[in-house]
Amino acid sequence: VRIRDACEHFLDSSAESGKRAQALVAAAFDLVFDDVRTAKVFDPSRKLPGDVQAFHKLDPVVAVEVRAKPVTYSDAVHFVRCVSAAGFPHAVIAGLASVDSEVQRMSREVWSQTGVFVTVYAQFSDILLDALAWSRRPLHQLLAQFPKDVVARLTQLEVKIGSMALWGELVSQTTAV
Repeated sequence: VRIRDACEHFLDSSAESGKRAQALVAAAFDLVFDDVRTAKVFDPSRKLPGDVQAFHKLDPVVAVEVRAKPVTYSDAVHFVRCVSAAGFPHAVIAGLASVDSEVQRMSREVWSQTGVFVTVYAQFSDILLDALAWSRRPLHQLLAQFPKDVVARLTQLEVKIGSMALWGELVSQTTAV
């Protein structure tokens, strides 16, 4: 079993898919950035745009909106405007359920309006593969670290014990990317 297949299976099977998606995305960003922040799903005190944010030192680098439900064009544009207002130069829309075709085409339009570079993902495996490619660490270290980072993020997001058990079961069977 490959790690990306384990991740896709983990996302497919739960009422906690939003928390699971957010944990996986945060853990993927942990492979690339030293300062990755995320808060509990539906945290009313959230002051930063998106579900996951990455910083370099104290400078905002990227804000990520993680969706385990369909992403519409109006949702995406609203998010990018919030990202711009918060001073992030890069927005990632991780629509892990489905992404409206207009959202896929919006990056050029919003760049000219907001100055924010937008990346849109429609599946988690693409995020993971990009994170593995962008990281400065050797691949074998990343593959060993990622499952542990997911556990830490799942704990932070307070998923149910069944989600933790399933993740442990899935990654215990992985042998490759």
